[in-house]
Amino acid sequence: MNKIFSPWPVFHALRRLAAGLLCLLAASCLLPSLAQAQVEITNPAGPLTSIGITPTGNLYAYHHDFAHNLYYSSGNSSAAGWFVYDEDSGRLYGPDSIGAGLSCPGCWTPVSQAAQTGSGTAADPYKITTTLASGDGLTAVITVTYVVGDEVYSTSLKVTDSSGADRHLRLFVAADLYYGDEDSGIPMYDPATGSVGGATDVGAFAGFTGFFVPLAPADHYYAGTFSTMWAQIGAHQLSDSVYPGATDLAAALQWNVTVAANGSATVEMDQLFSGELSLLPPTLPGGVTNTPYSEAFTAFGAGVAPYTITFLSGTLPPGLHFDSATATLSGTPTAVGTYAFTLHVADSSPAAAKVEKDFPYTVVITSLTPLVNANPAPVPTFGPGALLALILALGAAAAFGAQANARRRGR
Repeated sequence: MNKIFSPWPVFHALRRLAAGLLCLLAASCLLPSLAQAQVEITNPAGPLTSIGITPTGNLYAYHHDFAHNLYYSSGNSSAAGWFVYDEDSGRLYGPDSIGAGLSCPGCWTPVSQAAQTGSGTAADPYKITTTLASGDGLTAVITVTYVVGDEVYSTSLKVTDSSGADRHLRLFVAADLYYGDEDSGIPMYDPATGSVGGATDVGAFAGFTGFFVPLAPADHYYAGTFSTMWAQIGAHQLSDSVYPGATDLAAALQWNVTVAANGSATVEMDQLFSGELSLLPPTLPGGVTNTPYSEAFTAFGAGVAPYTITFLSGTLPPGLHFDSATATLSGTPTAVGTYAFTLHVADSSPAAAKVEKDFPYTVVITSLTPLVNANPAPVPTFGPGALLALILALGAAAAFGAQANARRRGR
């Protein structure tokens, strides 16, 4: 079989060379190296062996299958991070160095970092934080959490205002992706979950996939080439578009928020990696009785599309139905409770090579009905004699009050 020539390795080498020269000219190589991090979650067993935040807010992550950072790195900076555009001042804040990427006119100033805490379990995940300041009343806290054994980590940005005035902000999370030690990839967008990312299309790990999964709906997105993504963030607006075809892969999400004077706002997303068959969303939101509920599922990763998603086992909330044709759980729940069920995903390969996997889910249904006191205070009852005594007592009290008022007026 003749191997199709790909220009991406050559382009990547040239890009790294150019970025290295820029680093030397700008003296940005004086920044601490990723290995000297800053704050980092370490997990030698993998699948994510380390996840970190640099002092100025770069994000980085390493997978046990690959030698390099899952985000493109140039010199000592990782091309991933959180960014804040202040509509009122016109300033864009972010890390002071983004590998071969964006230059922020208002770089974050490091304030503090908190090293790894937690035990790595779902109930007590590993956690690191970095606190940054803008210099004009904004404070940003970047948090990363990770559960051992997962191919997903969570990151959040909390922005707090201390200026005493409302702030109109656009929050971005963005990365120049380097999945499977490769620059080339197929951009992807999942409208059901609002997730962006892509899959590696060349090399030994072709098919390795990663998504930014917003835990609260994002306002805008972009998946495509890295230069366009940085240009859009530099212009303070993502285009809600996906590059049509393989490219030097990048992805970003945007939230528009208003932070009240001396208030705060927080946004969060999961960074999901997978070289295996996967299903979005990873978890389900809760529902409320007598309120319509709908959640669509999207399969991706290993195997051959299209994928078939079917209900395998478990119990659905009464009133909800899973439709395999649309891969949607919908209906109107009628009973409170916690319901666990499993969905089965299979690709379109022939039976001998079929890729299949089961995905367990839990959905909690609650009620908005006000709680009723199970033991209300008894309402007093009166017999005829008691009622007469009460009336006479009230009359005597009223007469006494009238006499007292008359004496006061006569003074």
